[in-house]
Amino acid sequence: MLFGLLLTACGKGGSTRLSNSFGSPEKLLQRALQAVAEEDIAGLHALCITRYEHDSVLVPAMGKDSVDLDMAWFLLQANVDKGIDFVIEGYGGRSMEIEKVEFGGTEVYGSVTLHRTPNVTVTEPGTGERFEMTCFGTIVEEQGHFKLVSIRD
Repeated sequence: MLFGLLLTACGKGGSTRLSNSFGSPEKLLQRALQAVAEEDIAGLHALCITRYEHDSVLVPAMGKDSVDLDMAWFLLQANVDKGIDFVIEGYGGRSMEIEKVEFGGTEVYGSVTLHRTPNVTVTEPGTGERFEMTCFGTIVEEQGHFKLVSIRD
């Protein structure tokens, strides 16, 4: 957080690019599905926002100046950990391809857009089985870069 404050103080803190982000929600979610197929817990964590992005991009954009950042981060990470366990247990090892992505809503906060409640329709190539996944949480977008806020159960 100190690094972010120093950048802002030096006039370089404008809009922050999200690390390990993707150019579309579909590309982000396809990478998430690949991590699920590989049962790659670290890979799924890497697709979710970092503490720095939470504190310096997401929370300020939403105007949540008085939020306890430590508690908010702790609760978010608890949900992410639970969600990753859920998605690996339910879908781990299965190869899946996206057919369609729909969102339950979109909220714009200045340069940050939150795409809520993604519903991902997928097909399992080996079996042709088609089903919907609702385990991916909100997706944050900043300057055309997309990243997961969370994974949910």
